[in-house]
Amino acid sequence: MSRIKYSLAVALAIVFTGSVRAQSDFYQNTETDSTGTIRLQEVEVTARKFPYKTLEQTKNLTVITNEEIKRSQGLSLSEVLDRQAGITINGAYSSPGKNLNVYVRGADPEYTLITVDGVPLYDPSGIGSNFDLRFLPLEQIERIEILKGGQSVLYGTDAIAGVINIITKKAEANGFSPYATLSYGSFNTWDGAAGVRGSAGKVDYHVGYSMLDTDGISEAVSEEESVEFEEDGFTRQTVQANVGLQATPALYISPFVRYSRFDGDLDQSAFVDELDYTYEFENYQLGLRGEWQTTIGEIKALYSYNHTYRFFEDDSTLSQNGFSAYSNGKYIGDEHFADIYLNHPISSDLELTVGVDYRGSSTEQYTLSVSEFGPFATSLEDDSVSQSQVGIYTALFYNRGGEGFSTEAGLRGNRHSVYGENLLFNFSPSYNFGGGWSLFANVARAFRAPSLYQLYSEYSNPAEQLDAETAMTYDGGVQYIQPQGRFSVRASAFYRDVNDVIAFDLTNYVYVNRDRQLDRGIELEPAVYFGNRAKVAINYTYLKGEIEEEGLETDTTYLNLYRRPEHSVSANVEYQVTDALLISSNVQWNGERQDAGFNETFDLEPYFLLNVHAQYRVNSQLSLFFRANNLLDEQFTEVRGYGTRGRNISGGFSFQL
Repeated sequence: MSRIKYSLAVALAIVFTGSVRAQSDFYQNTETDSTGTIRLQEVEVTARKFPYKTLEQTKNLTVITNEEIKRSQGLSLSEVLDRQAGITINGAYSSPGKNLNVYVRGADPEYTLITVDGVPLYDPSGIGSNFDLRFLPLEQIERIEILKGGQSVLYGTDAIAGVINIITKKAEANGFSPYATLSYGSFNTWDGAAGVRGSAGKVDYHVGYSMLDTDGISEAVSEEESVEFEEDGFTRQTVQANVGLQATPALYISPFVRYSRFDGDLDQSAFVDELDYTYEFENYQLGLRGEWQTTIGEIKALYSYNHTYRFFEDDSTLSQNGFSAYSNGKYIGDEHFADIYLNHPISSDLELTVGVDYRGSSTEQYTLSVSEFGPFATSLEDDSVSQSQVGIYTALFYNRGGEGFSTEAGLRGNRHSVYGENLLFNFSPSYNFGGGWSLFANVARAFRAPSLYQLYSEYSNPAEQLDAETAMTYDGGVQYIQPQGRFSVRASAFYRDVNDVIAFDLTNYVYVNRDRQLDRGIELEPAVYFGNRAKVAINYTYLKGEIEEEGLETDTTYLNLYRRPEHSVSANVEYQVTDALLISSNVQWNGERQDAGFNETFDLEPYFLLNVHAQYRVNSQLSLFFRANNLLDEQFTEVRGYGTRGRNISGGFSFQL
C-alpha cells in the first residue's frame, strides 16, 4: 500500500470512532406543502461579501449547493463547473494532471477571478496569474457561487467575466461530526477524503484531508493507431483546517490554513509522447479573518498569504524528444492580500458597504536547458519583480425584500504600483413584478492588471509601459419562478467589450497593449420539478467572440474563441426512486469548435456525453454511490493532439457521523 493510501486508511479509522449524525434530505433547498407541491427556499450566499438571501440578488448568480456537491461524488471540481451555463473548462475530461483553462462566457482564463471563502487567489508566477483549480478537491467544498459579469468594484482585478467563489467546509454548529468518502474506479483511481468538524463552547473547528491517486491516461495521443503512449499518472494530497473563536459576544476570529500538493507525468507536446517529463506543484494559504459587530454595522477583516511553487523536469534518460538533453524550470509566486470593510444598514431596505483592500505580488523564476551547445539558464529573481495595488470601494444596496425595484451601485478607485490609477463602477438594477416574474441587469466597468511575467520577463516592453486591460460588460435577463414551485426559467444575454488587450508582438517579441476583444452570448436555464421526487434542469449557451487586432500593417478582425463551442447544452435529470435510492443522469453536448497552432486552425468535432449516477442511502450515516461518466465511450478532442478519457466508472461510499 502506497504512503498516500496508508494515510487515508488511518484517517478513515479515526473517523469511524465518532458519534452518530443523520444525513440531510434529498432536496435540502426545497420544502413541500400539504398538496405535495415543491417550493423553492431561499439560499444564503455571500457574493456581495455579506450574507444575504438569493431572492435579494440583483445580478446573474448561480449557486451549486451542498446537496448538489454531495450528488457529484466521483467528479472533479472542473467537471462540476463545466456543466454550468456559460462555463467551459478545457481539460476537464483530459488526463487528470492536464492544466485547466476556465472559460466563463468565452473569456480568457485570466478574466475570471477564483476566490476561496471570499479571498482572491492568484499565481503570481504564471503568465496570466490565474489560480490553478487542480489544487482544490471537491470533497472539501461546501458550495460554489458563480457571479457572472464585471465584478471589479467589490473584487478588484481579473473580475471581468465573473467571480467563482468556492466556499469550503466549515464547522458544524454543535457537537463532534466526523465524515469520510472513498471511491475506486477506472484507470486505477483512488479518491477519498476524511475529516472532522464541530464545536465546543466558544470554539468551532474543521480539519480535513483529501487524496487522489490515479494511473491516468496518456496526456498526448498518437497519430498512428499501432503506437500506444505510456500512461501519465497524477497524485494529489490536500489538508485544510480552520478554527473559530467567539472571543466576545461581538468579536469572532478565525485563523485558517490550506496546503495542497500534486505531482504527475507530462508528455512533450501534441502527438509527442515523453517517458521522463515530470512536474510537482505545491500551494499553501494561511490567513486570519475576523468579524466585529459594532453600533454602526458589521466590520469584516481578513488577511491571506498565498504561496505557489511549480517545478518541471525533463531528464531525457528514457527519451529525448525535444531540443534539450536536460531541462528544468522552477517558478515561485507569493501573494499577500488584506481587506477590511464595513456594512452599514442605513435603513431596513438600504445598506452601504465601504472598504479598502491591498494586494502585493512577487515572483522568482529559474530555468535551465542543457543541449549539445552547452547549458543555457535564465532567471527572474530581482527584488523589483513585484507589484502592489490598493483599492478603495463603496457599494450601495437597495432592496425592499419583495415586489418592486432593487439595485446595487458601486464605485472603486484602484492604484497600481506600476501603471497608476483606474476607476471602476457598476450599476445593477432589478425589478420584481410579483407572481414569480423579475428582470435584472448589470452594467460594469472592470479591469485586469498585467501579470508580473508580462511586466518583468525577457518579453517585457522596454519602450512602452503596459496598462491594465479594461472592459465594459453588459448583462441582462428575465427570471420566472412559478408560485407553486413546479417550474423556473432564467434567460440572459451579455455583451463584453475589452480594450487594451495585452498581446504578444511577434515582430519585436514583447508584450503590448494592442487589441480589442468583443464577446456576446445568450444563456437559457429552465428547470421542471415533479413533486419532491424528481427534477429536470437544462442549460443552453450560445457564444460568439471576435478580436480586432490593431496597430498592425493591416488591422484585422476574426473569430478567436478557440476550444469554446458556439452552442452547448447540458441537461440533468434526477429521480428519487425510493427514500433510499436516488438515480440521476447528465447529458452534455458541445458543438463544433476550432483549435489553433502555428498560424493554422483546426476543426474539432462536436461531442455528446452521457453520464449516470446512483446513490443508495443504507442508513442515516452511510451512503453508497456508483458513477459512470461518458457511458457511451464517446471519443472526442478537447485540445488537438491531446487525449480525453473514455468511459470512466467509479464507485464508493460516503460516511457522515
